[in-house]
Amino acid sequence: MPRLLLLAFALPLALLLSALPATAQGYADVVFANDFNGTGGFNRVCRNGGTGAFACDFVTTNTDRRRGRGVTAADLDGDGDDDLAFANYGGSGLSGAANRVCLNNAGAFACADVEPAGAASAAVAAGDPGADGDRDLVFATVGPSDNGALNRFCRNAGNGTFTCSDVSPDLDETFGVAIADLDGDGDRDLVFANDGPGTGGDTNRMCLNNGTGTFTCADVAPGTAKGDAVDTGDLDGDGDVDLVFANFFGPDRVCLNGGAATFTCANLSSDGGDTFDVEIADFDGDGDRDLVLGTAISNDQNRTNKICLNNGAAVFTCASLSADTDHSRDVEAADFDGDGDLDVAVANEDFFTLGNDSGIDQICLNNGSAVFTCADISTTNDDSIALAVGNFGGSPVAVEAPPVGTGGLSLAVAPNPVRGAATLALALGTAGGVRAEVYSVLGHRVAVLHDGPLAAGAHTLALDLAGLPAGVYVMRATSGAAVATQRVTVVR
Repeated sequence: MPRLLLLAFALPLALLLSALPATAQGYADVVFANDFNGTGGFNRVCRNGGTGAFACDFVTTNTDRRRGRGVTAADLDGDGDDDLAFANYGGSGLSGAANRVCLNNAGAFACADVEPAGAASAAVAAGDPGADGDRDLVFATVGPSDNGALNRFCRNAGNGTFTCSDVSPDLDETFGVAIADLDGDGDRDLVFANDGPGTGGDTNRMCLNNGTGTFTCADVAPGTAKGDAVDTGDLDGDGDVDLVFANFFGPDRVCLNGGAATFTCANLSSDGGDTFDVEIADFDGDGDRDLVLGTAISNDQNRTNKICLNNGAAVFTCASLSADTDHSRDVEAADFDGDGDLDVAVANEDFFTLGNDSGIDQICLNNGSAVFTCADISTTNDDSIALAVGNFGGSPVAVEAPPVGTGGLSLAVAPNPVRGAATLALALGTAGGVRAEVYSVLGHRVAVLHDGPLAAGAHTLALDLAGLPAGVYVMRATSGAAVATQRVTVVR
């Protein structure tokens, strides 16, 4: 099989024609994990009507009324729609702390425990550290009474059932997790945001993958540095994966990758933090990656969520996202109204009730220049802790027939849209040299998939786009004068 030469993060997010067109109608839905410790209740899915207006309903029955702390959306069973995984904290008198997977069937969800017992989890991420083409799960765990626990890697059997093991012996109070290729070797590594008194201390940790889903862990950078959430992206435009840690108890931290997962960290600003989450994306359309910070109001009742614009060299200027002062726990970016720029969804917790708004979750629509107008997503206050974006409409992703190319050359990508792993099928009428590439819709090359001779007939390339931002790309194959193209949508 030809070797995949994916140049991840080579494309600035602003070059995308659209971002996260996740539903069957081309718009992004939202799911909220809700905490039954305060005023909250059941987890909710909110389906997008296409203009940033949503209709919300419960995910499942009241047997899943748990203290949800994290959620991710991914196609866990390989049927073409987005399923859900919830990280549950549990608590006294509740139905337990077991983490849950809810498989999607035409918009209805059937839920089951990932493991028989949970370990008080705070976050979950989906990706393919196992390198077998399906979506695995990684759970960040805080432990009972926030005393630390072992983070868990749950390998997918391909049908949405999982076998779990400890990531490492690190016994930390972990609140955030992200999956990305930190050292540039082509597999998926892990990074954990730690904030507590576990035996490993409160230092943020990275766990490098040996290529098959076993990990060697080390501190992200020397010294004690806490974190409550983490996101990944190329902040300084040098082609590798940088990190941003949101910190509730101190300054937020930007960690720039010097290559091969060697990080140099600095405070984002002199601000004291009070930050629960961070999202990396290009919000002002200038080609570099900015930040949105989800900010708490427990220490300062006048704090607002922040938009931090990048000057291109990972130097940020921060301002209020809006005037709202809710106790925000999670922020996610997507194009909710279909106008081609990135908006922001906000999960608001009502455990603290002193803000100037009601604690209801919000959608903040972007005018294209990183100026946002925010509105409640519903009239229900469900004490939300986390959110994720996906396609919950129940329409499976169709496998397209190969488009007709010129000169007997054709290609097809399945599934399309693609969340991570996919297959590129090439058909070649006569033997010859073939170059297969991935471009942005504005003509910027993102990756070279194959460059060399191929025999006549059908060929298959393994395609992993998990490292690329959400958006529209063009697959292009050339062989002599023959050219074939296909547009592909990457979703998150």
